[in-house]
Amino acid sequence: MRNLSKLAHDIISDCRYVNYVSYITKKVTKGQAGEFKVKDLNEEIERIFPIRQKRNEYKEFCKLTFRQVLWAKYQGKADKIAKFLPDMSYSMGQFNNFYVNKTSLNGFFSNATEYSKSCKYKATHGSIDLRLTSKEFLSTEVIAGVITIYGKKIGKDLFKCQWIEGKGIKQNTHCVKVDGYIYRDYHFTAANDKEAIEVARQRKQRLIELELRAKNEQKLRQLCETLPLNRIFVEVNDSLNSGNCLIGTQSFASAIGIDLSVTGAVRADFIYEKRNGREGFVLKAINQAKMRYITKNLI
Repeated sequence: MRNLSKLAHDIISDCRYVNYVSYITKKVTKGQAGEFKVKDLNEEIERIFPIRQKRNEYKEFCKLTFRQVLWAKYQGKADKIAKFLPDMSYSMGQFNNFYVNKTSLNGFFSNATEYSKSCKYKATHGSIDLRLTSKEFLSTEVIAGVITIYGKKIGKDLFKCQWIEGKGIKQNTHCVKVDGYIYRDYHFTAANDKEAIEVARQRKQRLIELELRAKNEQKLRQLCETLPLNRIFVEVNDSLNSGNCLIGTQSFASAIGIDLSVTGAVRADFIYEKRNGREGFVLKAINQAKMRYITKNLI
């Protein structure tokens, strides 16, 4: 293992605790805890530190520290899974319990509330449990608020998976596992791996398009800010496409003396001067007209 010898020396040095915990925490955080074997480190300590009494002390220290860091990591993960168990639709909240089979590890979350002390009624709360095997737990992550159990990888960023959904109503609500696929943070179902790969390809293309669109919109907004109002003519469709209603558009035009049956477009600086307390309404129409102008003339 890389840096194993250096790590052993750090443990033996005066600052061994800080360096060791930092190293192990980093490995656990990255999900690489499975690659680390305490016995490997013990062997290295034996090689460079021959005094048996001290050597055994450091071995025990390594074992204890590793377990503490790893357990703290898993406890936080268990509590997070419990937090995202299905909602049971109880207005006064519920109790969520998560268990890892054949271990003492469990997670808990509650958003339950009580009525005021003066109320004679007792609040009713829901309670829901989820149990996973230790193997499932190690492969589970909460992705986009969904408890996701990762399975076989079938493509770049594409995995078979199961996710947890709630079935039933109120006290009959229970957790079920749904078979499907996940591409990055996008859950979906597909008939087979081939179909899933195609869905992932389309999703990737969609993400690329959205990213390009966001960049283009940012450039358009920057161009809009530099355009003088006396170069922009606002049409009725600009107002409507910006989200303004037809009745409001007609009312504003009438208020500033514009006959829409005769006039097709009005200069932006003129209507801005006549906004008379309707600045938001007017700016939406002007900005839409700017976007139309830029798209037509500058792109």
